[in-house]
Amino acid sequence: MKQKSSCSSNSTPNSEQTSPRAMNSPQKTPCQSSCSLSQSPIASGNCSKSAVDAKRRRRMMEEGYYLPPELWIQVFARLPVKSLLKFRCVSKEWRGLIDCPDFASMHITHYKNNRENKNLLLIESPPWEEERWTVLAGDTFTKTILFLGKDAFDCSFARGYLNGLLLIIKQYGGYGDNEEITLWNPSVRKFMQLPLCPIFGEDNDKLDEMANVEYGLGFDSSSNDYKVVVIAYHFPEDDAETQVASLVQVYSLKSGCWKSITDGNPSLDCFGPQVFVDGAIHWLGSDGIIDDGVYTQIVSFDVRCEVFNYLNLPNSGDYHGPMVTYLSVLDDSLALLDVFPDNINVWVMENSRVSESWRRRYTINLQYVRFLYLKNNGELLFTRPHKGVESYNIKTQQLKDVDKTCPDQLRFIHTYVESLVLFNRVDAECVEFSGQKENQGVEGND
Repeated sequence: MKQKSSCSSNSTPNSEQTSPRAMNSPQKTPCQSSCSLSQSPIASGNCSKSAVDAKRRRRMMEEGYYLPPELWIQVFARLPVKSLLKFRCVSKEWRGLIDCPDFASMHITHYKNNRENKNLLLIESPPWEEERWTVLAGDTFTKTILFLGKDAFDCSFARGYLNGLLLIIKQYGGYGDNEEITLWNPSVRKFMQLPLCPIFGEDNDKLDEMANVEYGLGFDSSSNDYKVVVIAYHFPEDDAETQVASLVQVYSLKSGCWKSITDGNPSLDCFGPQVFVDGAIHWLGSDGIIDDGVYTQIVSFDVRCEVFNYLNLPNSGDYHGPMVTYLSVLDDSLALLDVFPDNINVWVMENSRVSESWRRRYTINLQYVRFLYLKNNGELLFTRPHKGVESYNIKTQQLKDVDKTCPDQLRFIHTYVESLVLFNRVDAECVEFSGQKENQGVEGND
């Protein structure tokens, strides 16, 4: 693959890490190993301090207060972010455990509210009102946290959400006109504006020909790195209707660099919202003008290898009227929903990145449904005429009312994930929202 690298001045800083005192434990957790949490003070020549620490540990163990680091990590991984930020101030040992880069990934998967898809992140644009960025309790639609986003992210669009990071594009004009790319983590109230993407630079002679720009956010677990993908399309001079992807740039949060991808750029136009699963970003793709919401393929981008691939759509075979197609994730597998006027077909790709493994797992007989969101656990959220928000569990077939009112001009919805990503970045800024409200009792409910 031919790649050109463009590094920004914002290289990834070294996260502040403080090695706590040596603790006698039979084995290290991955988090301890990466953060050097078990360095011996005797080996470093600090014998007197080691003796004091040993006496202190023995006294704490006799009184029942002492826990080894590997158990503290297990406890911390199950706590809300707000509590973790407070516990960092208790001691250097606890701060070192919580600031460990591997712990941030561990917390995402272990915290109960994240595992059970309890909360939702919504972005609404009510007419003549400030835009609302809201965290809701998913089972009742009770507001947990309310952000009034106009002051911080005016003229912005959410284009991806992953592990607590929201990919936000601020657009002042047409495509490529002073576009700003920002990553924001609401859990820690921090955001990071990326350096200008080379695609939008003044030296790009195809800037005026741009017809569409698509974005994606992915995570490379092998390098613990988040990456942002920008795909720019333009109209060829000899064809005013067919779009081609001429420019692709990938930004690495770890290296602080933009990298140009020049081989295998997608010939299909990608349409969000994106879905990240199995180490790849997925978009619905079309080879021309979309007719009645019908797409032709799925475009995927392998975040680790930085290559594009294509997947065929499942053959529904029973098309009988206007249909809307959505990509989603179900049980950690790529899923596709075909929404018809009188039913919904749910397809699941049973073998990762194998088009032949599509299987229609569920057919839901619901009429005149406005689809909102499918949670990973199988809970389908939707609205119907003259009703509020309803949910249908496609596994238990349980239907229930969630809220009497419908979201007002809903622009984005996703399962809300609490995480520590960006917290230790010195180049990430704190953002305070005017009118920010928080329900203290709901956030910590785990």
